[in-house]
Parts: sequence; C-alpha cells; structure tokens
Amino acid sequence: MKIRAFWLMAGCLLAAGCGGGGPTDTVETRSEAAGGQRIEPRAVFPRPVYYSGMDVPAREVLRTDAQWQAAWTQVHRHQQPAPAVPAVDFGRESVVLAAMGGRNTGGYVITIDSVTATTDAVHVFVTERSPGSRCFTTQALTAPVDAVAIPADGRAVRFHENAVVHACE
Repeated sequence: MKIRAFWLMAGCLLAAGCGGGGPTDTVETRSEAAGGQRIEPRAVFPRPVYYSGMDVPAREVLRTDAQWQAAWTQVHRHQQPAPAVPAVDFGRESVVLAAMGGRNTGGYVITIDSVTATTDAVHVFVTERSPGSRCFTTQALTAPVDAVAIPADGRAVRFHENAVVHACE
C-alpha cells in the first residue's frame, strides 16, 4: 500500500512540475502593452485540448458557422464520435483559434491568455509552453489547441506570441 501511495504522489508531483510554468510576463503587463481595453473571452472548448487533429500550427479567426464546423471537425477528427459542436452566435461573436501543431511528446500546451481591443484592432495574446530537456513527458503524439469566442465587430485581429520553455529542474 505504501509503494502504491508513493507512486501516486510521484506521478502527481511530476504532472504538476512539468505542466505549469507561467509566461515570463504577466497577462496584465501584456494587455497594457497593447494599450487596449481588456475583453473577456468565452471558452468554447469544455476542457483543454491536447490531442487534436490539427497537426499544423495555426492562428485563425472564424467568422461563420461553416468555418467553425470545419475547424471543430478538424480538431476532433481522431475522436469517434466527435463531441457536439458548441453553439456560437456569429452575428455577435467570432471564434479565435490557436493550434500548436503536432508534437512528438506530451508536455506541450497552448493558451489564449488574454484579448484586448484598440481602436483599430483586436489583440490576441497566445502563449506556447514547451517542456525543457529535463522534463518527463508522456510518449504520445499531441497537437494542443485553444479557442475562445470574442465579440464580433469587424476589426482586424492581431496575434501576439509568447513562447515559454519549462525547466523542470
């Protein structure tokens, strides 16, 4: 029993140690740097997506139901049956999607951290987190994706990238 508890605790510590590691600058600092008003995005995935069918990196703005349906199908192409597509009112919202592309191991995460609006554009802040060389990772193909709904107003959307490598010292 003690051995089983040890391995459970070790697994939890490994998962916690290699999964996190925030960006080097904070969301507030990044939002203020764009000089805009913060927008509260709405999550469209019920949970993080690590094993998507999006094998190629992408940054997309989906403005129609057809685009959303196609993206949802691509993200969930390895799931049978695919989950139901969440409703989005494209008269009021757009979906912003960020895909990291295929990776050979686990430990990779992509997040849309924040969204701000200026007079001429909507700024989407994306962070890609990667495991460092000392991290233990699952030996499985992954393709992380994140997506949020934002108010649709016709402004240009600009993506701002941040890459973080977690040290796992």
